[in-house]
Amino acid sequence: NVGSMMAMFYDCIELKSIDISNFHTENVYDMSFMFAECSSLESLDLSGWDTSKLERMDYAFSYLNSLRSLNLSSFKTTNVKSVANLFANSSLISADCSSFALSQCKNFKDMFTGCSSSFTIYLKTNTYDQIKSHSESGIGNIKVSIVDRPQSIKMEIEIETKSEKKPNQKNETQKKNLPVSEPKKPKQIF
Repeated sequence: NVGSMMAMFYDCIELKSIDISNFHTENVYDMSFMFAECSSLESLDLSGWDTSKLERMDYAFSYLNSLRSLNLSSFKTTNVKSVANLFANSSLISADCSSFALSQCKNFKDMFTGCSSSFTIYLKTNTYDQIKSHSESGIGNIKVSIVDRPQSIKMEIEIETKSEKKPNQKNETQKKNLPVSEPKKPKQIF
């Protein structure tokens, strides 16, 4: 079992696809530059990878000109300390990073630099807040979809519009969408 996969496929400009589903990754701590500058790479399946010991992801998916989507939803990132330039200058349209937990991460520098404004990343609220707190990450330049934020609950209710009656005019009922909040629990007094 290998510990470092740093630059394993770096600058493989002719690589269009690769089956790496059999890789034993349970001891991998460094994926820096792993797929960087694989400009012809069109598909990548990392869904079966054990990344629980991963610490470095710098430039891992940078300068990918042909890859449009990336599913990293199975990645365990609780030990990751650096994601500098992780997606820098890639042409990704979407990346599912909904499992990312980056509480140990200290380096977010240029994580999204050079990414298209149409790039959408899927994150949990806590992870988004961690990345956003590092202004050098570049997350303000892309679209973010928060996967664990509850949708606003709306309920259609009828509200009777009370207006002064004019001759030959009826009171009308209008439908409006109003947000519904949880009812407050009454305080108990003993």
